[in-house]
Amino acid sequence: MNYLFQYLSLLVGICIAVISGVNWYQSYSPLFLIVAGLGLFLILLAGLVLRFKRSNTSKIISWIAIVTSVGLTTVAWFLTGSIRWQIIVISVINIFFQVMAARLRIEAKSFILHAQDGSTLMEVKKLEFKGANLNIKGKMMGTMPTTAQMRPEEVWKALTLIPLSVILGFPAYLFRAWKSKGQPSKGDKSKTKLY
Repeated sequence: MNYLFQYLSLLVGICIAVISGVNWYQSYSPLFLIVAGLGLFLILLAGLVLRFKRSNTSKIISWIAIVTSVGLTTVAWFLTGSIRWQIIVISVINIFFQVMAARLRIEAKSFILHAQDGSTLMEVKKLEFKGANLNIKGKMMGTMPTTAQMRPEEVWKALTLIPLSVILGFPAYLFRAWKSKGQPSKGDKSKTKLY
């Protein structure tokens, strides 16, 4: 999941390079050539980030990709016709992908499910497929190693439990989580107990 947005950014770079390259071939406008070059540069940056996954170099390259996407949005403003808005929208989507990729690059060793009083119910350390089942490995109450299994037939039952309000509220929930950077919210009165 950590590099999903980086792969999406790679696809965005390919789209930008192809769309603007075709338009340059038809019109020979130097602006389309610049946009195609920036698209190729975004492909190169995404490839470099995927190559140097675990190093600090990937963070620097991600910031260069964000700045390049902002520059691409600026250059696209001077293009003519509907291609302008296509490139602008694709560039803004790429900025979103790069920001999400940078945020997801923070390595987490586990996440915790809390009770209403703030105490730790389960610390989830690993999710993996074992045969047909999804295994959830962790510790219950901070001390008991546990492996919970979710069978394929249970997934559909679980999906029916998710109301529309949760689906619609999930983007805002992710934004709050991204903004908090893993820190408890100020309005949260409960204290988290770690066993």
